[in-house]
Amino acid sequence: MKWWGAEDSITRFSPAWRLIDKAKTFRIENKDRYDAFLNTDLEKILREQLVDSVVVTGTMTNLCCETTARSAFNRDFYVYFVTDGNATCSQQMHDASILNLRFGFAQTSTLDEIHKALNRLE
Repeated sequence: MKWWGAEDSITRFSPAWRLIDKAKTFRIENKDRYDAFLNTDLEKILREQLVDSVVVTGTMTNLCCETTARSAFNRDFYVYFVTDGNATCSQQMHDASILNLRFGFAQTSTLDEIHKALNRLE
């Protein structure tokens, strides 16, 4: 718990914390750690909907996003990490996370590549 809620973090229930309405299919409101799977119903919801792949976007690339991507991989989900759909405090931190995830945890893709792939599924 040492780092969670550090200065300049996104405050729970603030406007920056809210999801874009178009992106919502379900909502995890009790997330209180970097890992979106830890102590939430996320895995249960995904399993119930027979989801086998996740697309990770958000802030901060090197904290919540990377931790959630690794956790999804360890739960046997196929992970797509959107390189231009994640952000953090510095380009160096962002690039380091992308490099690590690409090495063994996720397929990295751009937002445009994800959109094209999803359109092919329709």
